[in-house]
Amino acid sequence: MADTSNPDIEISAISDAHQLTAENEESREIFEEGQTREFGGSEVLEDGPSKETGGARSSVLSTQNITPILQDRLKHDMVFLANNQVPRDSSGLKLDCLDYRGGNEILTDEDALALAQAFKKNTVYAGELLLSRNALTDQGVLFVCDSTAHLNITKLDLSNNPLKARAGIQFGEFLKSNKTLKGLYFHGAHMEKDGVQRLCESLMYNDVLVALDLGVIQSTGLQALGKYLKKNSTLKHLWIEEDPRFKWTTEAKGKLLETLRENSTLLSMTTKTTFHEAHVDLMGEVNAICEYNREQYLKIAERGDRGQNIDPLVYGLKLKKLSEHRGSAQNLPVRSYLRNAIGPLIIDAIVELDRYRRKEGAEEENNAVNNVRFIAKYLIERKHEKFQ
Repeated sequence: MADTSNPDIEISAISDAHQLTAENEESREIFEEGQTREFGGSEVLEDGPSKETGGARSSVLSTQNITPILQDRLKHDMVFLANNQVPRDSSGLKLDCLDYRGGNEILTDEDALALAQAFKKNTVYAGELLLSRNALTDQGVLFVCDSTAHLNITKLDLSNNPLKARAGIQFGEFLKSNKTLKGLYFHGAHMEKDGVQRLCESLMYNDVLVALDLGVIQSTGLQALGKYLKKNSTLKHLWIEEDPRFKWTTEAKGKLLETLRENSTLLSMTTKTTFHEAHVDLMGEVNAICEYNREQYLKIAERGDRGQNIDPLVYGLKLKKLSEHRGSAQNLPVRSYLRNAIGPLIIDAIVELDRYRRKEGAEEENNAVNNVRFIAKYLIERKHEKFQ
């Protein structure tokens, strides 16, 4: 929610996340992350989305309360990584979120190099890597980027690090061939014209990324986004911030809107700006576009769910999976299947029976036994039509 008393006003094209039925859990989780991110409101998260996912430590939001301290935790995890193992917490649970967000302590490029050397020896870690609020420069980020290319990293948060163009250029190349990263965050980063340009170009080639925070961009970045976003069909959630020194031009905004009018996949777009009045029209149309896309997205998701419920093969696989687990019998989707698959067919049969009785007018045949026979015959004759 925008706070008009704050000179930095956020205009958001995001609706209630509870209304969104995502086609998969990753997409739904990343969308919900965006919901908590309010630059101008009462809830300010400097490193961007804060969805609590993966690992025993991922639920801790404040580094002041994290034990052990950042450096000790980093060294502890690097021992596992260097020995080609998945890091574990103090209770022995495997981690799927390596949380090195800075606070009272921060990581430097030297720490990033040590982490990168450990990652190069590892082939088994899969999950998130959070490195926001540190002192990593372009060089430190390059270490991390090169060393994790072979791993299944699903989310990478580099927000609020002093990053420049080289980081954007490197990650632009990285995204062209990456097939695992679904969320990439550069909140607060000023990656300049060339860095933002290369990141936007990568959208032409990447078909995996769902959420992207480009950080601070100028008019050239807005134009690049408009140019290359039209060739992407997977990005659903986008964050951008206007450079307070340079107001976005009308031409740049027009280029972006031209693309968004043809885009059917972007579900949310959040913008931080100091020039609120100048961009009301822009964000009003963006909001309308995203709202329409969300409505269509929900309809497609609902049709997909309904189709799966009546598909005999999908239904059989669900039964098999549930039957393999003790205590799952109560969760068998029989009622759902009958309601979605047989229910409409029975209704059709009853309607047809009513028409038949009205046409024939034979009251002596209008009894329970004959009516059940009629419905059974109707179901048998039309089962192939309905289920194949």
